[in-house]
Amino acid sequence: MANFWPPGGYRLIDFHSGFLGAGLGLLAAIGNVLGGLFVSQPWKSGKAGDKPWSGGVLLALMQIGAGFLLAVTVLETIPYSINYSRPSWVGPPLILGGYLLIHLFEHTIAPHFHFGEETHRHELSSRSAVFSALLGLTVHSFFDGVAIGAASTLSHSLGWLVFVAILLHKFPEGATCSSIALASNLTPKIAFVVSIIVAASTLAGVGCMLIHLPINAAWALALAAGVTLYVSATDLIPHGNEENAKKMPLLVFVGVFLYAITAFVLEKMNIG
Repeated sequence: MANFWPPGGYRLIDFHSGFLGAGLGLLAAIGNVLGGLFVSQPWKSGKAGDKPWSGGVLLALMQIGAGFLLAVTVLETIPYSINYSRPSWVGPPLILGGYLLIHLFEHTIAPHFHFGEETHRHELSSRSAVFSALLGLTVHSFFDGVAIGAASTLSHSLGWLVFVAILLHKFPEGATCSSIALASNLTPKIAFVVSIIVAASTLAGVGCMLIHLPINAAWALALAAGVTLYVSATDLIPHGNEENAKKMPLLVFVGVFLYAITAFVLEKMNIG
């Protein structure tokens, strides 16, 4: 059942929704940490960053996650945020606001960062480009947490769907942020710490939704929907289409199919 905060009020949401949101947010953050650990620790060669992992595999996972995220955004989070927003007209402007917020951020505050393009480590040779990319990942990760927390407040099934959509790119995201740090000649230890910082921003986003924001969950979900719409449709999918491999665009459909299966399973499990 939807649970809204009164204007200007502060209170905890109900226990079950709060526990679910916190748990899912923690699992998503762990995905970042595992990705960072995978890249920052030495493997067979004894050198951090030399992994049985290619940019192609990383991009493929991102494309699958982009398809899942796009489907959840269009079919779930946008309708939920509009239907539950009070007054009802608030939802669409917030969705647009979230979209424009990331557009503004990527082209002014962090002009070197476009989510998905950080897989090209050779393009991040300067320190300014590296810090822009890491700042962008941190901001994006924060809105991941907002989306999980808000969705869990409105509906447990929606919380699970948003969580899966976000989890699909959390391991690649953690691997990416550590790879960026290593590419700028930072130590493996610092590279791993960077992934922890990005993970912590997810928990911060969840925490804001579960405790102290004086807005209702539908408004926050609408803002987060605009962010995820930009990331999936404007950043990730076009980036995959630029690759020479013809299979990359098809992987988006794999992500949409996985969404359909997940939604079907949740419905059969009667998770409300």
